This record gives sequence, structure tokens and C-alpha cells, in this order.
Amino acid sequence: MSTLSNARRPLATAHRLIHDGDAKAFRGYLHSLYETDRFGLEEAGELLYEYTCKNGTDFVKSLPETASPDAEGLSLVQFLSEHFFPRFSLTADNRRLLQRVYLLHKNLAVDTYEALRTRASGDIAYDVCCRYADVQDGRTPVGRLSVITARTRAVELMESMAAQFPDRTVHIKLANAYRSLSTVHRSEGDLNGSRQAQKYSRKALDLCRQLYSETPDRETAALFAGAQEDMADLLQGSIMHKQAEAMYRKALELRREDEAAPLPYALCCGKLASLHAETRGSGRREQAVSLYETEAELLKALSADTDPDLQREFALCRMALGDLYAESQKVKDIITAFDHYKAASALHMRRLTAEETDAAAMEYAQCRYRMALTLWRVGGDNNLNTALHIPEELNELQKRYPTLSTLESRLTFLTYALEDRLWIRHPLERSHPEFHPMYEEAYGKAEILEILGYLPASYREQMSCRELTELRLDALPFYKKHIDPRVPLNRQKLSPMAADWVTDFMKRVK
Repeated sequence: MSTLSNARRPLATAHRLIHDGDAKAFRGYLHSLYETDRFGLEEAGELLYEYTCKNGTDFVKSLPETASPDAEGLSLVQFLSEHFFPRFSLTADNRRLLQRVYLLHKNLAVDTYEALRTRASGDIAYDVCCRYADVQDGRTPVGRLSVITARTRAVELMESMAAQFPDRTVHIKLANAYRSLSTVHRSEGDLNGSRQAQKYSRKALDLCRQLYSETPDRETAALFAGAQEDMADLLQGSIMHKQAEAMYRKALELRREDEAAPLPYALCCGKLASLHAETRGSGRREQAVSLYETEAELLKALSADTDPDLQREFALCRMALGDLYAESQKVKDIITAFDHYKAASALHMRRLTAEETDAAAMEYAQCRYRMALTLWRVGGDNNLNTALHIPEELNELQKRYPTLSTLESRLTFLTYALEDRLWIRHPLERSHPEFHPMYEEAYGKAEILEILGYLPASYREQMSCRELTELRLDALPFYKKHIDPRVPLNRQKLSPMAADWVTDFMKRVK
């Protein structure tokens, strides 16, 4: 028989068995290929994929559903992992189509390991559990429970493997399993989830410390640093800042030693900078700025301004620097903040153009909003007029991304502030509104600024924070009673009652 004929035989056999729906014979066929030269597995995977897309999952479900946890079952698990599932993109439709197949596949892999107790079956079962967790939609309650169940099972498998095969490779997998399960529990966002996250993060940290002390090489150093960062993240979230800082610093030392991996070092700098920015205190702001600038330099060197995978990290770093510089009262620092916001908004826009997601739109909008705030603080007609275009742009963007409606009250507030030139002449009132507690309650109450339109301009420009607060308390009832919201203010005439109120208010706050 010719070589071409020999090449076609596996393809013809796979085609016949799939279309005949003979699950038992197809499993035996796959096992024979794994036992010999594995020739034809790729073609069989392609045929099964095409048949499933056309005819549904009945046949592929029958393969693990009727399989026994033995060597033949292990070959089936390996075949589905290597040649079938990777052909499907991870979309919501494919999740729904293959959900039952994924579950049966995972259960067979675990049962096979329990029956065989070999190193190969354990490694395959662990990988299958991780794969099953990755394809679940963790945003839904059912999906989140499936992720936790799968990650917990992966941990149990590796703990069993570590007891049976206590070598370095198994221990590294176990440490990664602990870290992954900790991350899942942390995403729950409640007290119990936080406790479980700390429990498994602590186990990962202890195991990684042991691995690093036994073999202090590049791999164990990176693993130990990652485990310390995970624990520091949890401690920071629990407001245990001193312990978190110590962890971050240890991780940073390990990251700095690995010159071949600048990205993990850059991201670790950002985490420690975030902690300093959150805790404040003497010298904290300066340390945060220095660390963020180090991160920005490293990300720039890694072409983060053009690499889609790094653009978001670079943009968030520039935004964080902008926030720190915006706290200053110096015009030079405010201008520096604007430059960082401008660079970050350009990066966010590229991401938004590529992804078109609500999350990308919100981050872009927040960055543009901060740009307008810095222009407002610097003042000047050109800056104020430029800033006025930003709320207009974001209001238009809201039509495509309704999630931006949460910024609507802020944009209205900012628009009136820009138009009325409020607080421009007074240093105390030039503080960044995001950091000014006296204005925190004013978001969403743009009508206050409309009320100010009735007061003489010369008096309005001299109002203090205390007076604005008092005006806010008095103005809202007045606004509702004496101003017609259906008519623009510049077309309304001040009624005698409203005129009396303005006169009385001016007397009381002088």
C-alpha cells in the first residue's frame, strides 16, 4: 500500500467511527493511537470538532459519559484536552454548548487519577481542573461556584500528588494551585472570602519560602516574590499596611535581582507605590511618586505605549502619577498632572478602540474628567474653554456606553463650575475636587451653582467653603419652591419671594 494510502487510513477510520456514533470503538481507536505513534490524533480532533459544530454535542458527551476510569479513559481525557477543546474560542455560546462536556471531562479525569494513581494521570487531572475553572463565567453565582469547586479540587489533587511524589515540580504546581484558589476567594469580596483567601495565600507563601530556601534559583525566587505580593495585596485590603509594606519590599528585592524579567519588577513597584499613596504620612507621597516613575520608565522601555497587553498597566500608572501631582498647589505640578492624564487618556483611547468595552470606556472617561479638572484649576480663558469640550465629549460617549451615566452628575457639576469661573481666585477653593471634602456632598447638586447665578458676581467670587456649604443647605428647598425647572434660568425673572431670599441669605453669611 502506498504512503498516501497509509496516511489516509486513520482519517477514514476516525470519520467512520464518529459518524456511526460508536463511542466505545472511537475510545479504543484513540487509545491505540496513543499507545503507538500518535499519528492521526490531530485529524481526529478536527473531524470531531466539525461534527460537533454541525450536529451538536450528543456524540462527544457520550465519550466521557460512558468511559471507564482506566488507561483508555486517560487517553480520551488527553485527546479532548489536546485536540478538541483548544479548537473552540472561549465565547459565551461555546461555553453553553460545551458546558456539560467540560464537566464530564473533568469528572473522568479526576476519577481516572483516583483509580490509577500515576504521575501522568495526576498531572493531566490537575490541568483539566484548571482548564475547567478557566472556561467558567465567574461573574455569575453558578459560574463562581464552579470555579471554586474546580480550583479546590485542583488543590486536593496536588496535595495528594505531593504526598505520593514529593519532588520540586509537584510542589511548584501545588504552590500555584494555592495561589489560584486564593485569588478566586479574594474575588468574592466578602469576609468569608477574605479569610479563605488569606488561608490559601499563607499556605502558598510557606511552601514558596521552603522551595526558595532549598533551591534559591530564578524560578523559585519569582514564585516566592509572587506569593509575597499576593499576601501583601490581602493585607493591604485588610488595612494592615505595615505588614503589607514589609511583604512588598521583600518581593521588590527579589524582583530587582532578576534583570531578565523587568515587567514583574515594574508591576511590584506600582503595588508598593499604591500602598504609599493610600497610607500617606510623612514622605509617603514622594516615595509613591518615585516608585510610580520607576514603573513608568520600565513600562516605556517595554514599549507599553504600543503593546496592547501592557497599555492598560501603563495608562493606570500615568493616571496614578497624575493624581499624586494633582494634590499639589503648585501650578508646575498641576501642569505635570495634566501631562500624565493626557498620556493616559491616549492609551485608554487605543484600548477602547480595540476592545469597545464598558470598562475601557469608564477608565477613558475618568482620565478625561481629570484632565478637565486640572485645566479648571490652572484657570485662564483658553484652559477653561478647552475643558468645557470634555464634558460634551463624554456625554456623547455615554450614548454608546450607558455605564458612563454614573459620571453624569459630576460632569454637570464641572460644567457649571467652568462656566461660572467659581473658586478660581481663591487658593483654598482651588483644591482638586476629588480631594476636597467640602465639595464631596455637592456632586449631583448642580442646581446650587444655578442658584449662585442670582447672586451678584462680585459677592459670589468671595464666597468661602463654609458659605458654600451653608448655601447648599438653604438653596435646595428654595430651588424646588421658587424656580421653574422647565425654564432655563437666564430666561426666568426673579420673583419677589426669591429676591427676598437672596437678600436675606447675603445678610446672614456676611
